[in-house]
Order: sequence, then C-alpha cells, then structure tokens
Amino acid sequence: MIVVLTSNYDVGVLQLAFQMKKEFRKICGESVVFVPDQAKLNENENVETYERKSSLIPFDKQYDRISKRIMKYNPSLVYVCDSNLITSRIVLGLPKSVPVCMTVHDVETHPTYNSSLSKIKEMIKRPYTNCALKRANHIVLMSKSSYTKYKKKRPKYANKLSLIRLGAHVPDVISEQPMEIKNATDYILFFGRLDKYKGIINLLKAYEIGKERINHKIVIAGRGTLTDEEQRLIDKYPKSIILVKRYISDGEMIWLFENAACTVLPYIEASQSGVLSISYYFGKPVIVSDLEGLTEFVENGITGAIFHSVDDLSEQLIQVPRIGDTMKEMIYDYYEQNLDWEKSIRSMLADLDI
Repeated sequence: MIVVLTSNYDVGVLQLAFQMKKEFRKICGESVVFVPDQAKLNENENVETYERKSSLIPFDKQYDRISKRIMKYNPSLVYVCDSNLITSRIVLGLPKSVPVCMTVHDVETHPTYNSSLSKIKEMIKRPYTNCALKRANHIVLMSKSSYTKYKKKRPKYANKLSLIRLGAHVPDVISEQPMEIKNATDYILFFGRLDKYKGIINLLKAYEIGKERINHKIVIAGRGTLTDEEQRLIDKYPKSIILVKRYISDGEMIWLFENAACTVLPYIEASQSGVLSISYYFGKPVIVSDLEGLTEFVENGITGAIFHSVDDLSEQLIQVPRIGDTMKEMIYDYYEQNLDWEKSIRSMLADLDI
C-alpha cells in the first residue's frame, strides 16, 4: 500500500496528489490519498480527509494523529506531494522504518511570496521542512532545471534526489463550457492562478502591440488578483480579451483546453508548469517565456515557441495559433516520450526498490 499525502486543498498540488494515487494503484495495486477536508473532491474512492490546521505548537498532537492514521495502512511508501509546514510535521511523526518521498516544487521562493509576512512564515516553516527533508528517503524534483539547482544548493542530498517530469492531470469528467465564453473558440489561452509572477501584464502589452495583426481572442481564466494596469488593459479590449476570474471547475478546464488554438505562459519565474503538460495532453502548442523551468519542455517551432521579449511575444501571438494544427502530432509524440506519468514513476520506484 502506498499512501499519498498533501496539505493542499485546491488546484495544482491537489491534482498532483490524485494523479499519483491513480498511477500508484495502476503500478502497485493499492494506494490511498490523504487530503485536507476543505479539498474540492471529484472522487471519494480511496480518499482519507483530515482537518487542516497550521499549528505552530511544537508538540501539537494533531500531526501525530494524522501520522497514526497513515500507519494503519501499513504503507510500503508515503509519497508527499509538497514540503510545507503541515506535511513536514506529519512526516516527522512517521516511524523511520517507513520510506518517505517528498516533492519540492520550488527551489527558490516565488517572487509573489517575498512580502514581509511571507518571509516570516517561511522562517517559521523552514526548520520543520529541513528536518522532514533530512528524514526523507527520496526528494523528488519535477524539472531538470529544478533538479540541477537543488543539487547545487544542497549537495549533501544529491544521492537521494529523483526526477519526475510533471505530466498532465486530466480528471475523468464531462467537458463544460464556461458561461463567460459565448461564441469564442480557437482562442489563445492563459490558464491558472492570477499571480504577479505569471507575467499577465506582458501578455496584455504584447496584445496591445500586435492587436491589428492578432486574429485570435485571448482568454484569461483563473482565480487570483490582477494589478490595476492589467485590469485597465483587459477593460480596454472587451471584445478581444475574455476574463474568467474565478475558480475553474475540472469540466470547464477541459473545455478551455479542448477549444484553444494554443496556450500562453508569459511567466516571469517558473520551476515547471502543469499547465504546459495539460496543453500538450490536448495537442495544443505553447508559447513560453525564456525560462529554464519552461524551455526544457519546449522544442522551439515543433511543440511551441519560446519568446525573449514583449515584442517577440506579440509576434508569437500572431504566428503560433495559425500553425497550431500542424504541430499536433509532434506534440502528442513529445508528451508520450517525455511526460508520461507511468514511465517516470516506475523509474522512481525502481530507485527505491519498491
């Protein structure tokens, strides 16, 4: 039995947890996932929920109770999908005889989280995370660039690092058209949380530069916060830029990717991206910033395009949607060869001798 654990209750990491449970069941026969009780669930089979509290009390018994619940499954492996305060505390409550894998998503802190409050939270979390990573048998990174950076930053952990390239999590649900999108199809899609580091302002500036030649609408879909300038530019082009600023259901996510011409990731910082792999899963090319965490997944001119400036992005918004259909088969082939979950996980389990 493999136990999958996360303290995330929404979007990307939660989706990763369910994907890992699915793959472990396929490979090993048995798997269960532990998630917070706030999690939005589309399935309840082999799911355990727990109350999520970020307590700073050193000997808070809530973490031990979750650890004991995990141990009732007599796990051959506990796979942890994140490395934050809650999951680190739970890991530290597990017997050392139980193998543990911990996922590190970001080697460096996102620029979005550089506020004074975020830095204080990081200082409080760090000792627990460091102890949990030291205790872990395996540390998993999800891109080659992250793997290389982490190995350089923490060379003492080099012998227990593993790489699983982030594939797509696509729930088995019915496609559902978002109510904000009426007759739009074949659009350029930005999908994901609206954060400063996602570079939405550069996408909007690029659109403004090339608006006379860009023949496809832009759909921006996800929760989060826009800057005043971003909102102003969106409001300036109501017929060309469609904003779906809210939680996107799994069915709506599928519809958005199915009907897009391409996906754009104008990020300012990135370790890897689940959005990119979902785009490939649906055979859609990507337009990405020149960042290692993205470009290692893109064959320029074959599975998408890499841009180096706002002017360059503007040109790609013109060109890529026109030729997206010609890339489809090459994108499917790339996904199968490089982002297949089962291949990556079997390799990791072989390293662990499980």
